[in-house]
Amino acid sequence: MSSADLLLKYQRRLLETVSTHALTVVEKSRRIGATWALAFLAVLTSAASKAAGGSNVYYLGTSLEMAREFIQACADWAAGINEIAGEAEEFIFEDLLPSGETRSMQALRIRMASGYVIEALPSTPRALRGRQGLVLIDEAAFVTDLEEILKAALALTMWGGRVVVLSTHDGADNPFAALVEDVRAGRVTGAGLVRITFDDAVGDGLYERIKFTGRHGGRTKDEWITLIRGIYRDNADEELDVIPRTGGGAYFKASLLAQVRDPQIPVIRWTAPADLLAAGSTGMVAVVDDWIEDVLAAVIDAMPVPARSVLGTDFGRTVDATCIWALAEVANQWITPFVVELRNVPFKAQERILVWLGKRLGRLHHMALDATGNGAALAEAMTLEFGGRRVSEIKLSTEWYREHMPRCKAAMEDGDLPVPADPDVEADYRAIELIRGVPQVGSRRSKGRDGLPRHGDTVIAAALAIFARDQRGGPSGPIGSLEDGDVDHQDERAVISDYVGALSGTLDDYRRM
Repeated sequence: MSSADLLLKYQRRLLETVSTHALTVVEKSRRIGATWALAFLAVLTSAASKAAGGSNVYYLGTSLEMAREFIQACADWAAGINEIAGEAEEFIFEDLLPSGETRSMQALRIRMASGYVIEALPSTPRALRGRQGLVLIDEAAFVTDLEEILKAALALTMWGGRVVVLSTHDGADNPFAALVEDVRAGRVTGAGLVRITFDDAVGDGLYERIKFTGRHGGRTKDEWITLIRGIYRDNADEELDVIPRTGGGAYFKASLLAQVRDPQIPVIRWTAPADLLAAGSTGMVAVVDDWIEDVLAAVIDAMPVPARSVLGTDFGRTVDATCIWALAEVANQWITPFVVELRNVPFKAQERILVWLGKRLGRLHHMALDATGNGAALAEAMTLEFGGRRVSEIKLSTEWYREHMPRCKAAMEDGDLPVPADPDVEADYRAIELIRGVPQVGSRRSKGRDGLPRHGDTVIAAALAIFARDQRGGPSGPIGSLEDGDVDHQDERAVISDYVGALSGTLDDYRRM
């Protein structure tokens, strides 16, 4: 019998992530069988030979009762898949206290025929000293001194060990929640993140598995879900939906904005004339090209030569603005050379502006565009123009914000996302709130200094730019790219000038494309 028959989809996804990462962090709902699936992994790992990747397994929980439950699950798995294992045995672990005294603590062990062991140890950093293998830290949000335990556990990865940290949440200020945020923001190199909500588990067959065991109490699926959610009541967000408790408020704090504020970054705003469409296609092109030449060209000509550049675009047409956030890598540092806001600009005119920017900005690496609703047409046009390897069409969603807003914040904290010293842009940042644990734009709209509505659009463009920065990119037509080959940085300015001139030395050249 394969794991596909024994485990539900989310349990298999968990084990697949563990198999490919030295550190796996799991934020999960209660009682969905995540630890049970890890007991299966513990048996497979400890039963295998060294040549097959076998090792010892160490489980750290918050109580002796949790340890007993895990060891029993391992024993059941071993019997179920015909792996030879000895009887569970108890032993005494001697913990050395800071005072110099020793503390005797109970621990549990199963010896496998392979010679490896599964041990359930006390949650103390010293428990892992001198050991090597797979480490499972369960209900980490409730473990005392998680940072020190994790430090001891990660030392094992130097020699091929793996570490899994899993838990339900216990508040947004908990060290476990901070670890999740760091992994999600990309601050922990090579770490994997798994998120399993109650609804995810139900969607993958949790109710049917419980019904199969006869523990559903004769209730229908809907009745059972209602019962479970009713039991947790006001705690359901944290206990079932994997949303850590938080006081809410602005996601980007004023102190952080003060650190990254740069008065030298221009914010280029253009509200197209109300009669622009009435001018016809030729007339509209002439107006747009004049604005490009008079405004955009001057800004780009004043930029330092980038090693790479990216664009993030949040689409708007009538009520909201289209916002374009540029990032450029200069001397191994990412800068914001400019931000563009377009209002009442027709679709074809926006397309023309973005194509021009993509070809004149310098060594375009990638662009990411809001492809939600009407933005899909503009995103699709950019894919056709620059190729799929250079363009990402993003359907903005709660899950996208959950994953990528933390990366935007991390870029600011790392000094890789300077923000214009512009009151309206900073108001956009203040519009991002933690809503059910996800940083996203709230429902309220604000008005800018020009009296026009704002809805956090520049921040979304910035997050899209950070997303674009992190993509692999790729060559598209004659536009240069780091992936095209090595560049002699001493001749970089000449190279940039050559390809810009070849593409669009004048607007007349651009009009003939």
